[in-house]
Formats: sequence, structure tokens, C-alpha cells
Amino acid sequence: MRLGSGQRAAFVSMVAFALTLLGVGCRPGVGGRCEKGEARCLDAARALIYENSAVIEVPCRGPKGCIASDTATACDIARSKVGDRCSRDEEGSATCADAHTLLACHGGNFVAGPCRGPRGCTMEGDRAVCDTTVGAPGESCREDGKKACSSEGASVLVCKGKVLAPLFTCRGPRGCSAAPGKLDCDMSVAMLGDACDPRLEGHIACAADGAGTLICKGGHFVHDETCKPKTSCVTEGNETRCSPKK
Repeated sequence: MRLGSGQRAAFVSMVAFALTLLGVGCRPGVGGRCEKGEARCLDAARALIYENSAVIEVPCRGPKGCIASDTATACDIARSKVGDRCSRDEEGSATCADAHTLLACHGGNFVAGPCRGPRGCTMEGDRAVCDTTVGAPGESCREDGKKACSSEGASVLVCKGKVLAPLFTCRGPRGCSAAPGKLDCDMSVAMLGDACDPRLEGHIACAADGAGTLICKGGHFVHDETCKPKTSCVTEGNETRCSPKK
């Protein structure tokens, strides 16, 4: 028995790569005042950005640096570093720090986040794509209700209050696995009291010791049947039953 959670499985987080700022009329130095949205290049690798009634300096470490035109100022944030300053107006702008790490603007600074899924962190054009189908309890997450497999593949995690928390245990041999758009939790094996998806109401699992079967009722596995002597619980295809020991 497998739990299909494809519609709520976290797969990727896509955020802007290059910081684009409308307006080029801002001329004062750091701490000066400008109109909201104005910005300018301080030099080829730094930009001055209007934020919160003042002007801040941000690095543009990417190969394009800081580029100004008649209509916009663009700051290339590729190769940004943890702790680099960024505009709060660009919350969520991000780049890949390496193959498994997303670097995103949060609260005015760039912070690192893991991309534990098999695709890691990749650039698709001017967007960073972070595979979040795998996570760890206690890690931050972006969207409440999204699910991921735990890094050891033994459980399903859910984003709750922007933090990943355990949801279901996947005791079956296939554990928890994630694929594009789909997350599967093998619940062919369970323990008394384990949580189960209400959508699996009535489904049968083998007890972890093989001594009987459990049934999903009211969101938890409860006792169903005790196997007779010289028999044990087995799952074959979609059928779970007590069968003579081999």
C-alpha cells in the first residue's frame, strides 16, 4: 500500500535570478534619500538602491555586474555570498550558490538553503530552481501544506508554520520516494498508532513484527487481525494477509 501525495508534494522553488530596479534618477550616496523604486550603479560591481526612505549599497557579483539603461538598473546577483546585502523589495530573489544550495534574499540579506532533492539547485534561464522534494525536520520551508520525503527516506514531512515537521512514517521496503509532481510513502508495514492519511481509511498494513494486520481508521493504524500460529503477515501486490510461514 502506498500513499500518493503528488498534488501536495513540494518539488521546486523558483525565484528571480537577476535584480532589476526601475528608475535611474537616484544620485545621493549611502544613507541619502530618493523616490521609491529609484536606483543607480555605483560602479561596475555595486548598486545603490532606494529602500525604506534611504539608499543602501548592494554588491553585484555576477558576470554582468551592474548595468544601467535609460529605463532600468540591473544588478546581477549570481555569485552572491551568504550575508550579502539585498533590497527588501527584492525578497525571494535568488541564485544557486552550488549544485545543492539556494542563496536567496530574505530580510535584507542573502541566506543559504539546502536543495536536498535529486535535481539539487539548477539555473533555468534567469531563474534558480531548488528541488525541495527531500528535506529534514526543523528546516525552513516556503509554503505550508507542501510535503517532502525525509533525507533518510523513512518518513513524509509537511511544511507547517514555515517549518518541516514529521507527518507519516513510511515503514514499507520502498520507504518514501519523490518524483516530479508525486510523492509516495510505502505504508505496507505499520506500527500500532502510526498516523495514516484519512484518504487511506480502511486500508490494511502488516504489523512491523509480522504477527498480524493493522487497519487505517480515523487517521491512525489500529489492530485488525492476529495471525494464527505458523502464519505471518505478507503483502503481495495489492493484497495484505496472514500466510503460512515459508
